[in-house]
Amino acid sequence: MIGRRETIYGLSALTLTGALSSCTTPEEDAHTTRLANFIEDHLDGGAISSSYCRTNSGVNAADLSTPVNSDFVQKLKDVGADTVLRYYDYGAFSDSGRNETLSGKRLRQFEIPIIRQAGLKLGIVFQHDSDVAETFIDWRKRGPEDAAEVLRLAEHFSQPDHSAIYFGVDNNFVGRENGGLGLDDEVLGYFDAIADAFVKAGAKYKIGSYGSGLTNRLLLENGLTSYRWLTASRSSGGTVRALRKQEFELMQIIPGDCGGRNIDFNMRREWRTDIGAFSV
Repeated sequence: MIGRRETIYGLSALTLTGALSSCTTPEEDAHTTRLANFIEDHLDGGAISSSYCRTNSGVNAADLSTPVNSDFVQKLKDVGADTVLRYYDYGAFSDSGRNETLSGKRLRQFEIPIIRQAGLKLGIVFQHDSDVAETFIDWRKRGPEDAAEVLRLAEHFSQPDHSAIYFGVDNNFVGRENGGLGLDDEVLGYFDAIADAFVKAGAKYKIGSYGSGLTNRLLLENGLTSYRWLTASRSSGGTVRALRKQEFELMQIIPGDCGGRNIDFNMRREWRTDIGAFSV
C-alpha cells in the first residue's frame, strides 16, 4: 500500500504569479507564470490544445489515443513538450477476450524507438471502460483483472520500476457534486484491489489517478495513489477547486489537433514536478 501524502498546495494561480522566489531558476519562474495563465484560460473555457500547437508554447506533455510517428514527435519537440502519454488497454497479449476500446489506443511496440530517438519521455495510463459505472461497481473482479493486464503490458514494454501507471476514472463517479453518482466506495475498492495485486506480484510501480478533482483527492487522501492527473472536464466534481488550488501533478487541457493527431496537451504543476514518466 502506498503511504498517504499530505496535500500542501493551497495557493491560487494568481497568488503564485506574484510569489516568484529569488531562489528559483528563470525556467521555473516562467513555468509558474505560464501555468497561472493556462489555469485562468482553462477556467474561462479558452485553453484548447490546438491553441498551444506552436513553437515553445509552454506545454509539457501530450496524451493521445493513436500511435505516434516521427513527424508527430518532432512537432511535440517544437512545441516544447518533453513527454508523450500513451495507453495500456486490453488487446494483444491478453487472454481476457476484451479488445481495446478504440483502434490504435493501446501503445504499440514500434512507437518505442520513435519516442526514444526523439528524446521524449513516456508516461502510461490504463483505461478500459473507465467511463462506465459498472467497471467500478464490479471492482472485485475488474480491479484484479485490470491490474494483471497492466502488469503483463508493463513487462512486455520493459517499463522500469518506480515509474507510474495511471488508472482512469473517466466520469463523475465520486461525490454528488454536479450530478456525481457517489460511487466513492466502489472507486476506492477498485484502486485498493489494484494496489493489492501490485503488492502480491512484487511490482514496484507507483499508482496515479486520472480523473476529477474529487476523485484524485479521495484516492490520495486514502493512500492509494501518488500522482493526480486532473481531467480537462471543468464540470467534473471538484475540478474547478483543484485547478484554483493547484491540487494536481498534471493538468489536462481540452483536446485539439496538433501534428496530425487529436491530442490533449498537459501542464505539470511545477517545472520539475515528477509525473512518473520514464525514458525508453
